[in-house]
Amino acid sequence: YDPGVVAMSVGPGALVTPQTRLAFGPDGSIYVANRGSAPVRRYDRDGRLLQEIVPYPGGAAYGDIAIDGVNGMVYALDQGMGRVEEVHPLGRSATLLAEDLMHGPPTAIAWDDRRLYLAGVHCGCVVAVSPLERTRTIVAQGLRRPAAIAAGDGWLAVLDTAERKLSLFRHGLPYADATVESLRLIDPQGIALSGGLLYVADAAGRRVAVFRIGK
Repeated sequence: YDPGVVAMSVGPGALVTPQTRLAFGPDGSIYVANRGSAPVRRYDRDGRLLQEIVPYPGGAAYGDIAIDGVNGMVYALDQGMGRVEEVHPLGRSATLLAEDLMHGPPTAIAWDDRRLYLAGVHCGCVVAVSPLERTRTIVAQGLRRPAAIAAGDGWLAVLDTAERKLSLFRHGLPYADATVESLRLIDPQGIALSGGLLYVADAAGRRVAVFRIGK
């Protein structure tokens, strides 16, 4: 969906399940991850398959994916092995993080401003990691089931499906919380941030809700 021209196009051929997660490359291509069923596939805007990213030998299927919008580096979450793999756009992957970082495998990942965000159920937290400096900062704690996160332009959004709550953070600091009911949502499953807007995929509501966030 292109909000600039209010137009939507369909990319044929992509396998879509309730576990499907999407990410966009700096060239406008789309990365599609399906937990437990397929390698990550990258498509151009016309739906042509450009690349397949297969887990490192011995790994399981990737369950989530995040893209560095500057250099196109791919970060793929292998929940079965409890690790995040750093994949060069044209090359092979290397393990970036193991599960001991969060006392269990991450459940979701997102990228923004040279930092990789990881959410985990075991720690009930969201951790920000700098792949270059190999430093980590706990951004959010006390979560029950952080099922999806999104990041962009200094914002971080966290969807806790157990608490049925959406939380916003600005530059690593708490900004706002809202319950699913107060947002008139039924069963949100996926979130995305872009251009000062928060997009929420409401599965049971059969819609994508759009919210403008503060400056």
